[in-house]
Amino acid sequence: MIYGYYISMAGAQTQSYRTDVIANNVANIDTAGFRRQFAIVQARQDHQTTFGDPPPLDPGNPRNMGGGVFLHRTASDTSTEGAYEVSNRATDLALEGDGFFVIRKGDERFLTRNGTFELDSQGFLVTQDGSGQVLATNGEPIRLDPQRDFYVDWRGQVAQDGNPIATIARQTPEDPDDLKPLGKTLFSFEGDLVPTNARVEQRLLEGSNVETVHEMTGLIEAARAYQLNINMIQLQNDQLATLIQQVPNQQ
Repeated sequence: MIYGYYISMAGAQTQSYRTDVIANNVANIDTAGFRRQFAIVQARQDHQTTFGDPPPLDPGNPRNMGGGVFLHRTASDTSTEGAYEVSNRATDLALEGDGFFVIRKGDERFLTRNGTFELDSQGFLVTQDGSGQVLATNGEPIRLDPQRDFYVDWRGQVAQDGNPIATIARQTPEDPDDLKPLGKTLFSFEGDLVPTNARVEQRLLEGSNVETVHEMTGLIEAARAYQLNINMIQLQNDQLATLIQQVPNQQ
Protein backbone atom coordinates (compact mmCIF):
# COMPACT_ATOMS: atom_id res chain seq x y z
CA MET A 1 0.00 0.00 0.00
CA ILE A 2 2.88 2.37 0.78
CA TYR A 3 4.22 1.55 -2.69
CA GLY A 4 0.86 2.68 -4.05
CA TYR A 5 1.28 5.98 -2.21
CA TYR A 6 4.60 6.48 -3.95
CA ILE A 7 3.19 5.74 -7.40
CA SER A 8 0.23 8.09 -6.93
CA MET A 9 2.37 10.90 -5.52
CA ALA A 10 4.84 10.60 -8.40
CA GLY A 11 1.95 10.73 -10.85
CA ALA A 12 0.47 13.81 -9.18
CA GLN A 13 3.84 15.59 -9.20
CA THR A 14 4.37 14.77 -12.87
CA GLN A 15 0.95 16.11 -13.87
CA SER A 16 1.48 19.21 -11.74
CA TYR A 17 4.72 19.94 -13.60
CA ARG A 18 3.00 19.26 -16.92
CA THR A 19 0.37 21.83 -15.95
CA ASP A 20 3.09 24.40 -15.24
CA VAL A 21 4.67 23.77 -18.65
CA ILE A 22 1.35 24.23 -20.44
CA ALA A 23 0.59 27.40 -18.45
CA ASN A 24 3.97 28.80 -19.51
CA ASN A 25 3.11 28.07 -23.15
CA VAL A 26 -0.18 29.94 -22.87
CA ALA A 27 1.53 32.88 -21.13
CA ASN A 28 3.96 33.21 -24.07
CA ILE A 29 1.47 32.83 -26.89
CA ASP A 30 2.23 36.41 -28.00
CA THR A 31 6.01 36.18 -27.52
CA ALA A 32 7.86 36.44 -30.84
CA GLY A 33 9.87 33.32 -31.64
CA PHE A 34 8.67 31.38 -28.60
CA ARG A 35 8.70 27.62 -29.05
CA ARG A 36 6.04 25.49 -27.42
CA GLN A 37 7.45 23.27 -24.67
CA PHE A 38 6.17 19.91 -23.53
CA ALA A 39 6.97 17.49 -20.74
CA ILE A 40 8.23 14.05 -21.74
CA VAL A 41 6.89 11.49 -19.27
CA GLN A 42 8.53 8.09 -18.94
CA ALA A 43 7.28 4.90 -17.32
CA ARG A 44 9.23 3.93 -14.23
CA GLN A 45 10.35 0.32 -13.97
CA ASP A 46 8.83 -1.81 -11.26
CA HIS A 47 10.80 -2.40 -8.07
CA GLN A 48 11.99 -5.89 -9.01
CA THR A 49 13.36 -4.89 -12.42
CA THR A 50 15.01 -1.75 -11.02
CA PHE A 51 17.03 -3.77 -8.51
CA GLY A 52 18.22 -6.37 -10.98
CA ASP A 53 15.66 -9.11 -10.47
CA PRO A 54 14.41 -10.99 -13.55
CA PRO A 55 11.38 -9.58 -15.40
CA PRO A 56 8.03 -10.74 -14.00
CA LEU A 57 6.50 -13.81 -15.64
CA ASP A 58 2.99 -13.15 -14.42
CA PRO A 59 1.89 -9.59 -15.32
CA GLY A 60 -1.38 -10.15 -13.47
CA ASN A 61 0.36 -10.58 -10.13
CA PRO A 62 0.03 -7.41 -7.97
CA ARG A 63 3.70 -7.83 -7.03
CA ASN A 64 4.58 -7.17 -10.66
CA MET A 65 2.79 -3.85 -10.92
CA GLY A 66 4.58 -1.06 -12.76
CA GLY A 67 6.47 1.72 -11.05
CA GLY A 68 4.28 4.58 -12.23
CA VAL A 69 5.69 7.49 -14.21
CA PHE A 70 8.26 10.24 -13.79
CA LEU A 71 9.31 13.35 -15.68
CA HIS A 72 12.07 12.45 -18.14
CA ARG A 73 12.79 15.95 -19.46
CA THR A 74 11.26 19.06 -21.00
CA ALA A 75 11.61 19.53 -24.75
CA SER A 76 10.60 22.19 -27.27
CA ASP A 77 8.73 21.93 -30.55
CA THR A 78 11.31 23.45 -32.89
CA SER A 79 9.96 21.84 -36.07
CA THR A 80 6.74 23.86 -36.26
CA GLU A 81 6.88 27.48 -37.42
CA GLY A 82 4.78 30.20 -35.86
CA ALA A 83 2.55 32.66 -37.70
CA TYR A 84 4.28 35.59 -39.41
CA GLU A 85 3.38 39.23 -38.91
CA VAL A 86 4.48 42.23 -40.97
CA SER A 87 6.53 44.84 -39.10
CA ASN A 88 7.58 48.39 -39.95
CA ARG A 89 10.98 48.09 -38.26
CA ALA A 90 14.06 47.37 -40.37
CA THR A 91 15.68 45.53 -37.47
CA ASP A 92 12.84 43.01 -37.24
CA LEU A 93 13.85 39.78 -38.99
CA ALA A 94 12.23 36.39 -39.43
CA LEU A 95 13.44 32.99 -40.59
CA GLU A 96 11.43 30.78 -42.90
CA GLY A 97 12.57 27.18 -42.79
CA ASP A 98 14.88 25.22 -40.54
CA GLY A 99 17.47 27.10 -38.51
CA PHE A 100 18.11 29.71 -35.85
CA PHE A 101 19.78 33.07 -35.45
CA VAL A 102 23.06 32.75 -33.55
CA ILE A 103 23.49 35.04 -30.55
CA ARG A 104 26.68 35.74 -28.61
CA LYS A 105 26.63 36.67 -24.94
CA GLY A 106 30.12 37.06 -23.57
CA ASP A 107 32.01 33.94 -24.58
CA GLU A 108 28.89 31.83 -25.07
CA ARG A 109 26.68 31.30 -28.09
CA PHE A 110 22.95 30.70 -28.08
CA LEU A 111 20.22 30.14 -30.64
CA THR A 112 16.88 31.89 -31.13
CA ARG A 113 13.99 32.29 -33.56
CA ASN A 114 13.08 35.65 -32.03
CA GLY A 115 14.09 38.24 -34.62
CA THR A 116 13.08 41.31 -32.60
CA PHE A 117 16.48 42.97 -32.89
CA GLU A 118 17.83 46.46 -32.23
CA LEU A 119 20.85 48.54 -33.18
CA ASP A 120 22.80 49.63 -30.10
CA SER A 121 24.71 52.89 -29.76
CA GLN A 122 27.78 51.33 -31.39
CA GLY A 123 25.84 49.99 -34.35
CA PHE A 124 25.84 46.33 -33.34
CA LEU A 125 22.76 44.30 -34.18
CA VAL A 126 21.61 43.00 -30.80
CA THR A 127 18.73 41.23 -29.10
CA GLN A 128 15.76 43.24 -27.88
CA ASP A 129 17.18 43.55 -24.36
CA GLY A 130 20.65 44.41 -25.68
CA SER A 131 22.30 41.49 -23.91
CA GLY A 132 23.37 39.52 -26.99
CA GLN A 133 24.94 40.27 -30.37
CA VAL A 134 23.68 38.73 -33.61
CA LEU A 135 26.47 36.81 -35.35
CA ALA A 136 27.39 36.64 -39.02
CA THR A 137 28.49 33.52 -40.89
CA ASN A 138 32.12 34.36 -40.06
CA GLY A 139 31.34 34.14 -36.35
CA GLU A 140 31.70 37.88 -35.77
CA PRO A 141 29.00 40.27 -34.53
CA ILE A 142 27.20 42.31 -37.18
CA ARG A 143 28.00 46.03 -36.98
CA LEU A 144 26.33 48.74 -39.05
CA ASP A 145 26.28 52.51 -39.34
CA PRO A 146 23.25 53.38 -37.18
CA GLN A 147 22.80 56.64 -39.10
CA ARG A 148 22.16 54.92 -42.42
CA ASP A 149 19.48 52.57 -43.68
CA PHE A 150 20.34 48.94 -44.28
CA TYR A 151 18.84 46.13 -46.31
CA VAL A 152 18.72 42.38 -45.68
CA ASP A 153 18.01 40.01 -48.59
CA TRP A 154 16.54 36.51 -48.40
CA ARG A 155 20.02 34.96 -48.17
CA GLY A 156 20.76 36.97 -45.04
CA GLN A 157 23.19 39.35 -46.74
CA VAL A 158 23.22 42.74 -45.02
CA ALA A 159 24.09 45.81 -47.09
CA GLN A 160 24.29 49.58 -46.65
CA ASP A 161 24.42 51.93 -49.66
CA GLY A 162 24.74 48.87 -51.87
CA ASN A 163 27.86 47.66 -50.08
CA PRO A 164 27.76 44.19 -48.47
CA ILE A 165 28.48 44.29 -44.74
CA ALA A 166 27.90 40.73 -43.51
CA THR A 167 25.74 37.63 -43.92
CA ILE A 168 23.50 36.66 -41.04
CA ALA A 169 24.27 33.18 -39.70
CA ARG A 170 21.49 30.60 -39.76
CA GLN A 171 22.46 27.43 -37.99
CA THR A 172 21.02 24.46 -36.15
CA PRO A 173 22.44 21.62 -34.01
CA GLU A 174 23.22 18.35 -35.75
CA ASP A 175 20.97 16.66 -33.21
CA PRO A 176 17.75 18.57 -32.30
CA ASP A 177 17.81 16.90 -28.86
CA ASP A 178 20.91 18.99 -28.08
CA LEU A 179 18.71 22.09 -27.72
CA LYS A 180 17.91 23.20 -24.17
CA PRO A 181 15.34 25.99 -23.55
CA LEU A 182 16.82 28.98 -21.76
CA GLY A 183 14.45 31.72 -20.70
CA LYS A 184 11.65 32.61 -23.10
CA THR A 185 13.20 32.42 -26.56
CA LEU A 186 16.86 31.44 -26.23
CA PHE A 187 18.30 27.95 -26.54
CA SER A 188 21.60 26.63 -25.31
CA PHE A 189 23.05 23.69 -27.18
CA GLU A 190 25.62 20.94 -27.06
CA GLY A 191 27.63 19.55 -29.92
CA ASP A 192 28.30 21.18 -33.27
CA LEU A 193 26.17 23.55 -35.32
CA VAL A 194 25.53 23.14 -39.02
CA PRO A 195 24.50 25.93 -41.43
CA THR A 196 21.00 25.94 -42.92
CA ASN A 197 19.38 27.60 -45.92
CA ALA A 198 16.62 29.27 -43.94
CA ARG A 199 15.20 32.24 -45.79
CA VAL A 200 15.62 35.62 -44.05
CA GLU A 201 12.77 38.12 -44.26
CA GLN A 202 13.23 41.74 -43.21
CA ARG A 203 10.39 43.71 -41.60
CA LEU A 204 8.70 40.47 -40.63
CA LEU A 205 8.37 38.72 -37.26
CA GLU A 206 7.61 35.11 -36.48
CA GLY A 207 5.20 34.59 -33.62
CA SER A 208 5.04 31.68 -31.21
CA ASN A 209 3.99 28.24 -32.40
CA VAL A 210 1.59 27.79 -29.48
CA GLU A 211 -1.95 26.72 -30.40
CA THR A 212 -4.48 27.75 -27.78
CA VAL A 213 -6.95 24.90 -28.37
CA HIS A 214 -4.21 22.27 -28.18
CA GLU A 215 -2.83 23.72 -24.94
CA MET A 216 -6.23 24.02 -23.28
CA THR A 217 -6.99 20.40 -24.16
CA GLY A 218 -3.68 19.33 -22.63
CA LEU A 219 -4.39 21.43 -19.55
CA ILE A 220 -7.73 19.69 -19.00
CA GLU A 221 -6.10 16.26 -19.43
CA ALA A 222 -3.33 17.10 -16.97
CA ALA A 223 -5.80 18.48 -14.41
CA ARG A 224 -7.93 15.33 -14.61
CA ALA A 225 -4.91 13.04 -14.30
CA TYR A 226 -3.68 15.07 -11.33
CA GLN A 227 -7.05 14.81 -9.59
CA LEU A 228 -7.20 11.08 -10.28
CA ASN A 229 -3.86 10.58 -8.54
CA ILE A 230 -4.99 12.71 -5.59
CA ASN A 231 -8.15 10.59 -5.34
CA MET A 232 -6.03 7.44 -5.30
CA ILE A 233 -3.91 8.87 -2.48
CA GLN A 234 -7.05 9.62 -0.47
CA LEU A 235 -8.43 6.14 -1.16
CA GLN A 236 -5.22 4.48 0.03
CA ASN A 237 -5.16 6.75 3.07
CA ASP A 238 -8.69 5.67 4.00
CA GLN A 239 -7.81 2.00 3.52
CA LEU A 240 -4.69 2.34 5.64
CA ALA A 241 -6.67 4.06 8.40
CA THR A 242 -9.23 1.24 8.35
CA LEU A 243 -6.46 -1.36 8.53
CA ILE A 244 -4.83 0.36 11.50
CA GLN A 245 -8.15 0.45 13.35
CA GLN A 246 -8.58 -3.29 12.82
CA VAL A 247 -5.16 -4.21 14.21
CA PRO A 248 -6.20 -4.12 17.92
CA ASN A 249 -9.10 -6.45 17.12
CA GLN A 250 -6.64 -9.07 15.85
CA GLN A 251 -4.82 -9.28 19.19
